[in-house]
Amino acid sequence: MAAWRFPEVTACAIHEARGGLAALPGLAAVGGPAGPALHLVVATSLGAHHPEDRLRAVDALLTLGAREELDAGRLGGDLSELLNLGTVKPNRLADSLRTAAASAVACLAAARLSESRWF
Repeated sequence: MAAWRFPEVTACAIHEARGGLAALPGLAAVGGPAGPALHLVVATSLGAHHPEDRLRAVDALLTLGAREELDAGRLGGDLSELLNLGTVKPNRLADSLRTAAASAVACLAAARLSESRWF
């Protein structure tokens, strides 16, 4: 399924296409193993031109992590290659990774607070 989305995803990263990543969070949430195509789509999406599309990529990244389906080595390799090719711009990737880190910390803090006696 993810491989079919690759042309739209690439257009969002290379060109100024907008909205081609709407289905990405759903793809990440579908059961089953996350294969190479989904990892490549997520990696490419993290470099999308528009912030709202990068946010969808972050959502997919965090979903894969929560499902314990994220292969960090594969994703890192894909990102390295995409950066070398110029498909993903470093500043867009940095923005996506900042958002992912902030979201993950917020989720962890909320989970910890829900376990405390204050809530």
